[in-house]
Amino acid sequence: MWWYNSLVNVGSRKDLVMEELYDLNEDCTSSHLEVLWITYWNPVIKKFYQQQRLAETDSKIKKPSPPSILLTLSKMFKYELMLAGTLKIISDSLQFLLPYLLNQMINFVSDKNSPLWLGISYAILMFLVSSARNLVLNYFYYIMCKMGTQIKTTLTAATFRKTLKLSNIARKDKTVGEIVNLMAIDVGRYHEISWNVLQIFSSPFQIMVCLIYLINTLGWSALVGAIVMIAFLPLNYVASLFVGKYEVAQMRCKDERVKLCNEILNGIKVIKLYAWELPISDMVEKIRTQEINYIKKASMIRIFVDTFNESSAFLVALLTFLTYTLTDREHNLLTPQVAFVSMTLMNQMKGPTMLLGLLIDQIVQLSVSNQRLKEFFISDELKEDAIIRDKNEFGNAIIIENGQFSWDNLYDSKSNLTNVNIEIEKGQLVAIIGKVGSGKSSLINAILGEMTQLNDERAVSINGTISYAPQQPWIQNMSIRDNILFGSDYKANFYNKVLKACTLDKDLPNFANSDLTEIGEKGINLSGGQKARIGLAVAVYSNNDIYLLDDPLSAVDCHVGKHIFENVIGREGILKNKTRLLVTNNTLLLDKVDLIIMMEDSKIKKMGTYQNLINDPFFFAFMKDVDTDKEDSVSEDLSDSIRFDNISMSDTDDLENLETPLLDTRDITNDIDKELAGALMTEEFAESGRVKFKVYLTYFKATSYSLVLFFIFGYLSENLLTLSRSLWLSNWSDTYDKIARNETHSNINLETRLSVYGVIGALESVAFILSMMALMFGILRASKNMHNPLISNIMHRPMRLHDITPIGRCLQRIGKDIEVIDTMIPMSLRYFATCVCQIIVAISLIIYTTPIFIVVIIPLFILYMFILKLILPCQRQLQRISGIARSPIYSHFKETIEGVANIRAYGKELSFTETSDNKIDTLIKAEYLIDLCQRWLGIRLEFIGSVVLLFTVLFGAIAKEMGLITSTGIIALSISYSMNITEVLSFAIRCLSALETEIVSVERVSEFSNMETEPDWRTQKGKMCKSNWPSKGEIKIENYSTRYREGLDLVIKNLSIHIKGGDNIGIVGRTGSGKSSLTLGLFRMIEPAEGKIMIDDVDISEIGLHDLREHITIIPQDPVLFSADLRFNLDPFNNYTDDQVWQALEHSHMKDFVVYKLENGLQTIVTEAGSNFSVGQRQLLCLTRALLRRSRLIVLDEMSSSVDQQTDQLIQETIRQQFADSTIIAIAHRIDTLINYDKIMVMDQGTIVEYDTPAMLLSNKKSAFYSLALDAGLVKEQSN
Repeated sequence: MWWYNSLVNVGSRKDLVMEELYDLNEDCTSSHLEVLWITYWNPVIKKFYQQQRLAETDSKIKKPSPPSILLTLSKMFKYELMLAGTLKIISDSLQFLLPYLLNQMINFVSDKNSPLWLGISYAILMFLVSSARNLVLNYFYYIMCKMGTQIKTTLTAATFRKTLKLSNIARKDKTVGEIVNLMAIDVGRYHEISWNVLQIFSSPFQIMVCLIYLINTLGWSALVGAIVMIAFLPLNYVASLFVGKYEVAQMRCKDERVKLCNEILNGIKVIKLYAWELPISDMVEKIRTQEINYIKKASMIRIFVDTFNESSAFLVALLTFLTYTLTDREHNLLTPQVAFVSMTLMNQMKGPTMLLGLLIDQIVQLSVSNQRLKEFFISDELKEDAIIRDKNEFGNAIIIENGQFSWDNLYDSKSNLTNVNIEIEKGQLVAIIGKVGSGKSSLINAILGEMTQLNDERAVSINGTISYAPQQPWIQNMSIRDNILFGSDYKANFYNKVLKACTLDKDLPNFANSDLTEIGEKGINLSGGQKARIGLAVAVYSNNDIYLLDDPLSAVDCHVGKHIFENVIGREGILKNKTRLLVTNNTLLLDKVDLIIMMEDSKIKKMGTYQNLINDPFFFAFMKDVDTDKEDSVSEDLSDSIRFDNISMSDTDDLENLETPLLDTRDITNDIDKELAGALMTEEFAESGRVKFKVYLTYFKATSYSLVLFFIFGYLSENLLTLSRSLWLSNWSDTYDKIARNETHSNINLETRLSVYGVIGALESVAFILSMMALMFGILRASKNMHNPLISNIMHRPMRLHDITPIGRCLQRIGKDIEVIDTMIPMSLRYFATCVCQIIVAISLIIYTTPIFIVVIIPLFILYMFILKLILPCQRQLQRISGIARSPIYSHFKETIEGVANIRAYGKELSFTETSDNKIDTLIKAEYLIDLCQRWLGIRLEFIGSVVLLFTVLFGAIAKEMGLITSTGIIALSISYSMNITEVLSFAIRCLSALETEIVSVERVSEFSNMETEPDWRTQKGKMCKSNWPSKGEIKIENYSTRYREGLDLVIKNLSIHIKGGDNIGIVGRTGSGKSSLTLGLFRMIEPAEGKIMIDDVDISEIGLHDLREHITIIPQDPVLFSADLRFNLDPFNNYTDDQVWQALEHSHMKDFVVYKLENGLQTIVTEAGSNFSVGQRQLLCLTRALLRRSRLIVLDEMSSSVDQQTDQLIQETIRQQFADSTIIAIAHRIDTLINYDKIMVMDQGTIVEYDTPAMLLSNKKSAFYSLALDAGLVKEQSN
């Protein structure tokens, strides 16, 4: 590995960066390995699916077993396994030459007449054998390391590919949390076991050779010890079954915890607005407590088994020596040749036995992960041939014949679409209308192929390519331009035309870097209207044949909605020659479309042209309800309704002059270079230099200093007792050696020697079990004390930090880093402590027996430290680079899962797979070099170990020749210890490297646990507010200005207003005018730059955040539900009775749905992200929350944007009745919802430009509000 030297040299002088790392060889890249995986996996999985379908149709046929992942991998890497197996056999064979040479060396020392050259020859031979074995063994590990890396790459890439194919049924079970854990933890276990997997053959081989050698040395007495050792194997197996059970349960908890945390991070804004941090945190902690409980149970079993495994060498030696000496007291004397050769062999047998125990533990963990991954790989997929796809100039664009579609593959499900028959001609504009939950979005998804077809034959035919704009736009964490291009080539003229049509062109100059400005995750720096327009622009730019538009106009105001319809969707728009299906709640558009599909109860109720349907009683009643409400809402003195299509483009141009930028101009370059002004997400910070000692102290403090000291004391005691037992054996063997030569007799009888030997061994076991108990309780404390502050800080962190921190970065801390703290750090700490104790004891013994050895140990120690100084900084920084490279994979996985319907609709699976492959390769590049770092280090440290062995034997021979040492047992003891030191030195550094690598997880979790937090949730002044505060709902805003963070421009500028208690205030204005910023200020989501807000004469900046947010209520634009039962989602504090909850559901018009459509009622479990409810239904559930809280101050932020107008009218009536005494502040694009409000506030660029009653504003034809009412068709133009 000479080529690795250059990287080590660079890494020792400076901090490495990704660009300085070596590229992967072609055979290690994702693209190469994916092809190999598909070659071997696809045939077996296709056969499995065929057999599964046969078993489903014929009950007599046995259900097939899932194909084996391990068998597939073994076929992929068969040649690597064969070569590695050969090398391992050579290495193991060389290992057994050392006991033979030790025996010869003891004979040399025992024979006073043996020549010095013979001893020197044995020293050189032992050095050469040890060095040769080390080289062969390290080459074996190099091959296994490379194979493990390839396996990890293969399975990570395969997991991503499978994610793109999952059906909606499978996605209900395979949540974001589970898929992230599959990639982060389960796949990693294949990599971890790859190093030791051949021990399953090697260990029995080594044990068998040791037994043969022992029988040759001790006779048949050796079989007693062998029986004891073999008896431990069933114990390991039985224990592994219990551990496996707890591992499964623990991983289930981990999946649930990561899934919930993902939902929390996605909905953190709503959690803060509702002051729900505590109950949501309790949900996480409840799951975490269960998880830690399973860790505790598994650890207890491991301690029990490890104690037996650790004691096995002592028990085998005791019983073997006891049998050997007692069966023939006269002839079976325990001489040094017998004792120390036997001990060496037993120690060599202890290694494979312990590795076998470790391997069994890893196999248990792998079996859990293997089962989870296998279940994932055989999960239900979307049928690629479910839809007949064609592209020709003739025929209809979309045909569905007697379509039966289901979300859950059940024929009797209440949400099924049934009897769907439609024919849509090419170029038609089709409107899909209906009430909330009627099946509008389901119909779109059925056409996309996202719903399961229950028909025996394919029911859907698509003639052309598809573009899709979902109801909740899927925005990627990239620039505006890259979002719109969506992987297509940049065509400037068409791109600019799309921007103009979607009203984005006037806004780009106000972004920090125009259209190259980065949009945060889920478009966090955009309003709902902005997301909708960018989502629509993505569809338009794709220039496909068929456009499925799921209500993109609901989130934009009337000006923009009119402009988009005329310039994009309508008969004169960019898409005029395309086939367009538009889900809409705007009945004013219905006479502008070619075909209307009316949905009700997941069926097509009516279908036809506007002219045909207007005479239909059902459709006429639907339209009349909407029109009546509007006519009742406007002033009677305005006459002659102005039609939507009579507003010319010149009118639109005049109105556009009133518009303000999409986003308030903000300087987002506060923390980054000016050249990167378009970036929003912060780069992940990587520590440099060695891991600070305070990080270790942080971990030790989390475990408890007393437990750490007790653990170290226990381990040191165990090793000192082991040394005492060895010295006792040395004295015993020396005495019997002299007895054998008739030079002396023993003053201590055999029974006493055996008893003392046994007592010391028993004390070793006690010391070991006490140290392991201390370690276990320390692990549990650390698991709790590291996780709780992390979740607490996430809940306390201000929104501005959440906005600039990718969710994938947070999930890595919550998932992978916590997993490292739970399992990997304790293991590395334990083995490192073992190695350090063994090295101290061994070196001390060697120096004690041959003091001249200190002359050698000093230069070797200097060389040892020099190697460490070279390699540790390199490895440390490689680990940090890999940690940073891992976060983008989490983010990309998560983003892909959330947007999989879009990806499949546009056929972009290959593009996203390539992106994923690049990110995986970037991570593997760093992780592979970390593994190779171990090999580079291992070769050099094991060479030092061989040198220690050389000089120990050499000095022993010289000391014997010079008469400095007369005890053969002492020399034999020091040589046997030096034989072990080779592997111990190497293993110590591997453990230290692993520990320093893994402690970075503590560093990263601590970083997140100590980030800036928002102001206190409770204050003394807040406690002084009465329980019914605010009692009036009066708001006084005095000279109020605010910005999103220091250094940015003001978004609200010197605003002053007085709102009387009980008033209903409507706020309108272009996107970016400051509407939402003002409401955020009311909830102190952003703090004032100057001025103050008073609610009922209380300055809100002087009370706690929860004191404020618990007493006022918002119904947000983006409705958020969590994976819990429906009742928890409505009342997480359990403050209300079931009767009160049902009453609130009745007022929000959701009671019938919950009673008749949800089998479990209030106990119905909400699926991830609330996907088992439509967007409109989620908004109605948010209204239910407000109805329960009954606050005197209510903020409505576009709460009805995703509901039909009839439902909207019912909602407005509910608000008028239920909140008659409350102050209501409503932001809305539907002007008709505000027409009966007391005052209308028109905002522009963070200031109020108009504020008066609706009647007064409508009487002024030059007012901005009048213009909005014109566009909405709510006012009648007076004739001259």
